Order: sequence, then structure tokens, then C-alpha cells
Amino acid sequence: MIYAINWPVTLAVAAADLTDAYRAVHPDPAVRPGNTWSPIVSLRENTGLTPEPQDRIDMIHYKGADVEVQSAEVYVLPGPLEDMPNHGGNAWGSDHASVVATFMLPEPDGSGIPSLFSPVPSDNANELANTGLDLSWSGGAGADLFKVYLGRTDSLGEDDLVAELDGSTFQLGELEKGVRYFWRVDVVKGEQVLEGGLELCDGYRSESGCSVGV
Repeated sequence: MIYAINWPVTLAVAAADLTDAYRAVHPDPAVRPGNTWSPIVSLRENTGLTPEPQDRIDMIHYKGADVEVQSAEVYVLPGPLEDMPNHGGNAWGSDHASVVATFMLPEPDGSGIPSLFSPVPSDNANELANTGLDLSWSGGAGADLFKVYLGRTDSLGEDDLVAELDGSTFQLGELEKGVRYFWRVDVVKGEQVLEGGLELCDGYRSESGCSVGV
């Protein structure tokens, strides 16, 4: 017998407007149940003759304008597949099957604001030089400018703005030794501002900061 249960997590996912990729492709659970538990657990507790309930508990959810799922399948690597506890030689190493989905994504129109990555120095860096220290980052293609903030607290504001530039490197002046500094880079593109597009040692991503060597 197949019936529906209003699981709280499933309802929360639906409320978040996320779509189940497998069910978008295979809407009828009676025809395609899509079970992922378990390809190697057929009997309950691996003993006796009581069948282990088979369930669909591994899923891919997606969301986004013009995102289309083209295919979605339950997948187990081909090869030997023995039940537990005789599974040591299986080609598939998990007790769950996987779900594989293919999506068609819309081509970016270039209007989005780019993100940054690979900060130098990284968060919680210690014993930094107090002169000639470069702040640098990667990413941000298409940004109009970057706003660099530096201060001694993790609550950086406009008073802590030290530079507006179109490059990805900024050399600081002399810093006080033995002080923990916090810094951040905002990305500006047109009227859009990604605040903390790169949060470096600023307490936004962690509370550790960066310390200058004594």
C-alpha cells in the first residue's frame, strides 16, 4: 500500500519553494518510487526473513528562475552488489543509492553582482608585518569598484573605509604592533553593493581577526 505522510521537513522544503528534482521528472510514486534506502539492506537488521522497508530518503532539491531539470535517476555503480554484512567487495560503497540529476541553467545576463574569494591574509592570520602589508583577493569580475574597510573592532562602518579602488590589491600603511585588526571588502556594481562580498578577519565570518606581530 502506498500513501502520503506530511513529514515536517518535507513541508518545510516545500514552503521554501524548493522543487524535488526526481519527482519533477517522475511524478507518480507508484510507477517510479525512487527508493534510495537501501541497495544492500534487504532484511531488517540483516537477519531473519523480515524485509527492510525501502524508502526514498535521498533527494536533490532546487530553486531558481528558469532552472529546468532535464533528468533525474537513482544510481548505483554497476558491479557486485551483496547485502550487508557481505558487502566488502561491492562496487558501490554506500548503503544508500545516489540521485543524479541534470539541469539546464539560464545563461547569466551579466547583471548579477560578483563574489570574491581567496583572501590574503586569511582569517585568523597572526604575526603579520606592520609595514608593507598587502590586502588582496580574487574574483569580482565586472565590479565597478571595491570598498576596503579596516578597523580594530568587528563592527566596521563608513568611518573605517580606507580605500575605494578598481583593483584587487591594497597596500596598508604602518600598523600598530600587537593589535588585532579586522577588515572587509564590499563589491560595488552600478547601484548594487554586496556588503562583505569578502569578509576577511572582520568578525563577520569569524570573530578571530588578524593580529600584527609585536
